[in-house]
Amino acid sequence: MVLEDNSMNKVKIPTYTAENPNGMLERKFIVKKEQTNLDGVMNPSDLLRKTEKITLVHMNQYGMNRETFEKEQKLWVIVWNSLQIKRLPHLAEEIVLKVWAGSPINISQVRKYAFYTLTGEPLASVASMFMLMDKTTRTVATPIANLKKIPILKVNGEPEPPKMTIPFSKELSQIQTRVVQPEEIDINEHMNNTCYLDWVMDLLTKKEQTGYTPQNIWIKYIKELKVKEEALIHYQWEDNVLYVKGSHNGNDSFMIRAEFRNN
Repeated sequence: MVLEDNSMNKVKIPTYTAENPNGMLERKFIVKKEQTNLDGVMNPSDLLRKTEKITLVHMNQYGMNRETFEKEQKLWVIVWNSLQIKRLPHLAEEIVLKVWAGSPINISQVRKYAFYTLTGEPLASVASMFMLMDKTTRTVATPIANLKKIPILKVNGEPEPPKMTIPFSKELSQIQTRVVQPEEIDINEHMNNTCYLDWVMDLLTKKEQTGYTPQNIWIKYIKELKVKEEALIHYQWEDNVLYVKGSHNGNDSFMIRAEFRNN
């Protein structure tokens, strides 16, 4: 059995405020059918896709866009993700999403996100850690100057940055294989970070999908997967927690701990 980290059980979402401080960006969206499961509930991976899009808009306000990264031959790569869910949005529901920059941790940039209903009901939060990588060598790159222009905020009730390590099962008894598809590849020419969560949710049986709701999800991206590569996925349930580890050619690619609550 795994020694549980009780801090993983907390769902931290800031209280909604109508006014945003300088450096915080807010956008609204309506949940579409293709973003939901058969029960009309938004997929957690689509929550992450929304954070991905708003991050690009946020950075663009400070002079950074895809052309900037291409010119400098650098990649903006996510290395850890933490998703905390109080309630998943429903089909056709209008949602408010906010993003802000947290204090950097070593060489990692931190971004935090919060989802609300139009009336301010807190739904979910995400904390992500990114690194700048050299596009050719895939090693850590020097910072882009405009990154320093983005205000660093501390928001009351915000989620903590993802932990770099957590207790994890050494023995994962179940195994599947999965091949990276072309549609799962992003602009960085590797499997998009949100697709790893799609893979995890696909491990659930129909009974598990209807009986459980994700509450806390921790993801560590270790080594990128590219198109047509086959990943070996080891996984195991321990109570209401699903542990997943993926590898390719004997090298770890990702680790995911997904805690669920009973419906």
